Formats: sequence, structure tokens, C-alpha cells
Amino acid sequence: MQSLQIPRAVGVIAGGNHTGATGGGSVTLEVSAKLGDERWGILQSPFMAKEARTTEFRHRLTIDGDRLSYAQTTVLEIYGKSFDHTDENTLVRGSA
Repeated sequence: MQSLQIPRAVGVIAGGNHTGATGGGSVTLEVSAKLGDERWGILQSPFMAKEARTTEFRHRLTIDGDRLSYAQTTVLEIYGKSFDHTDENTLVRGSA
């Protein structure tokens, strides 16, 4: 489960299932939320719901040895147009 508050008056409670480590030892966690979902949903102010609403949120986190990668997508509808706002990166632990 992941919860977050976006400063524009949007709250997200996302959830998913963990399937365990793969044969290579990596672990992937995936959560999602959708507008209208009673379990894993999105709540937003009336202005945001009308003018710039968030309709979906997806987040994947993978840990593999000294490497942590994430990918996150927020689906937005702004003034009648829908688009995906995405972010992803990889962090690698270095030796000290």
C-alpha cells in the first residue's frame, strides 16, 4: 500500500499484491489506484475534479542487489485532454 497527498488537493491510496522475489533475487512491488475505485482510490477537491483531475496512478519499485528502480505514472485530464505524467529513475548504491 502507498498513500500520498499531492499539494494541489489530491489524495491517493494505492494498493497491489506482492508476488515474491524472482529467481534472480530481485523484488518488484506494484501498486495502483483509479478514480472511483472503492478500495484503492483517488480523492480530490471540487476544482481539481472539474479542471485538472487525476484519474489513475501506477507505481512500480524494483530492488535488485545494489540497484533500486522506480517508474511512476499519473494519468491526468486537464481541460478536456488526457495525458500521462511519468517519472522513472534508477539509484545505485556505490562503495564507500
